[in-house]
Amino acid sequence: ERVDDLQLPMMVDENRSSRSTAFTISIEAREGVTTGISAADRAHTIRTAVDPKTTARDLVSPGHIFPLRAKRGGVLQRTGHTEGAVDLARLAGCSPAGVICEIMKDDGTMARRDDLLAFAAEHGLPLLSMADIVQYRLETEEMVRSIRSGEIVLASGCAWHAHVYETSADDRQILALTLGEIDQEPTLVRVHTGSVLGDVFQVESGGRIVMADALRRIEAEGKGVVLFLPGRIHLDADLAFHLGEDVPRPPVVEHGAVLREYGLGAQVLKHLGLGKIRLLTNRPRRIAGLEGYGLEVIEQLLLREPAEAVHRTEGHTTH
Repeated sequence: ERVDDLQLPMMVDENRSSRSTAFTISIEAREGVTTGISAADRAHTIRTAVDPKTTARDLVSPGHIFPLRAKRGGVLQRTGHTEGAVDLARLAGCSPAGVICEIMKDDGTMARRDDLLAFAAEHGLPLLSMADIVQYRLETEEMVRSIRSGEIVLASGCAWHAHVYETSADDRQILALTLGEIDQEPTLVRVHTGSVLGDVFQVESGGRIVMADALRRIEAEGKGVVLFLPGRIHLDADLAFHLGEDVPRPPVVEHGAVLREYGLGAQVLKHLGLGKIRLLTNRPRRIAGLEGYGLEVIEQLLLREPAEAVHRTEGHTTH
């Protein structure tokens, strides 16, 4: 990892950003700059940082450039601008590094798709979306593989088919439970990120009740998928959360990993043969980028959750 080679620690130990943006400490080129703040100085720092010959001794901190650390799996693990920039550079045969910025309108608000289309046309620039990068990588790479499957019977007495997938992006294993014949037609889907205290020991877990409701509704329909992503939250943070201590919102839970870090789960859903998804969720919200996986959320169905658990479980184990 280039970030490790340059000995750049993360900006904070506990990332409280809602988007889990992975900033390292800020940097400056040790030589060749004045104050470091001018466009020329910043450009020099960037060129220094991405030069394969650069070592940690060639950079100083703090500075006026804020590096971001991309996920190893790129946009197939997290559909962020950071991963998109690095993927594009790598796919082009260049060093896996890029420079990203937001384009603003004259009124100071962020440019949207229509604004960017006009801007690209005016300046003769190519324009592509995160979904385009996802689609290209899906056509050429696969980062999940099925390693075991078989029939299991749940407490309800209903027989489901269990599938375990291994991911090459972060060495996690993902469990998918399927009921009925899975095809391209609209299918109920529930995505759940695990919590040891909540799921195993049933501590203040509204997620447990939500999951029970999801299983019941899928069994009633006779067809559906439950995707379980093992939690990556340290046990001390899990306990602190349930004790009501002031801990950052766990970054891994962004709508069942089918938003920014949904790539691996989405690949599993694609591998299972899904096309149109009826998402079972307790927090409906707009979902973008799934078209790159050949998936489409056509409906979001609200799951039952106890009112007193909403605040506690939101952003922890339920989606």
